[in-house]
Amino acid sequence: MNNRGADYIKRLLKDKERFKKWKRIMLALSCVVVFITVYALTIPAVTLACDKEEHVHTTECYDENNELICTKEEHTHSEDCYEKEEQEQEEYIEANKKVR
Repeated sequence: MNNRGADYIKRLLKDKERFKKWKRIMLALSCVVVFITVYALTIPAVTLACDKEEHVHTTECYDENNELICTKEEHTHSEDCYEKEEQEQEEYIEANKKVR
């Protein structure tokens, strides 16, 4: 009977150590998730400021006489088509200064 009590106490201590280890791992993972989330939210977003659809004329855009039949404008997005969030924020701040 005394042996069962000692086994029970050993098992409880072992479970307590597992629980401590589990808590440390979960805390570390939680910190990693928080760090990655904050980092991702602080990176300035790059948004498309161009309202044109990207299109490159292919063979489907020409008829058998090699005449253009496509009604879409040929356009590829360049750096001018993208606007950084920082620029938008600066414009917003400037616009609000003028209102006041």
